[in-house]
Amino acid sequence: MPSCDPVQMARTMDNLGLFLIRSNRLNDAEPLIRRSLDILEQNRGLGDLQRASVLNTMAQLLCNQGRADQAEQLEREALAIHERNLDPAHPIIADDLCTLSVTLRALGRSTEAEQLLRQALVIDEKTSDSDHPNVGLRLNNLAMLLRDTNRLAEAEPLSRRAVEIIVKSAITNGYAPRGSTLVFDVYTDVLKRMGRSQQEVRAQLNAFCLPSGINLGDALAVIASQKEPTQNKSWWKFWR
Repeated sequence: MPSCDPVQMARTMDNLGLFLIRSNRLNDAEPLIRRSLDILEQNRGLGDLQRASVLNTMAQLLCNQGRADQAEQLEREALAIHERNLDPAHPIIADDLCTLSVTLRALGRSTEAEQLLRQALVIDEKTSDSDHPNVGLRLNNLAMLLRDTNRLAEAEPLSRRAVEIIVKSAITNGYAPRGSTLVFDVYTDVLKRMGRSQQEVRAQLNAFCLPSGINLGDALAVIASQKEPTQNKSWWKFWR
């Protein structure tokens, strides 16, 4: 009988643990993820990149349990592994920076979080087209932070660009990534906080779409059709 590959076993446990986290079965997920980490710890050098993945999964579990301070340590360890093994401009490193920034915000460290988001955005813009949907989502994350720290004048152009990118993707590719509805929520909220009326928000969204020949209504239909279980699509009700 062939021996079981420990890295593959750890990967399978990690995937199941992640599924359980997303199903809000945190108590079931934790022992699986810890067992996965134990296996990789016993086989150091064979699955360093997999270990980084499992560390991030455990960090996600801890964040969901309100233990962001412990999650930060694991996320930094995962980032360090990726920095040792991957190109400095690898998209996975950008993802790590973004994930860590969310944890730092939860810990009230917005200045550090902003620095990491800007680093992630630089990587994304180097490795992707400037109008790639991933760039749009990263811009939206930074715009959210600026909005929440009451820097609306800085947030607005970033949020506007994020909406433009997502709308263009929806029209040209018939695709909008998970998280796209939040892009519209953030932009609408930024404009309203800046004192814009509902009519002015509508006019603004139409204005930046028209020069590109984009039909905003069609774009919104594509975006609304994407599965976004955590969002209420308030912007969609606004446009209907």
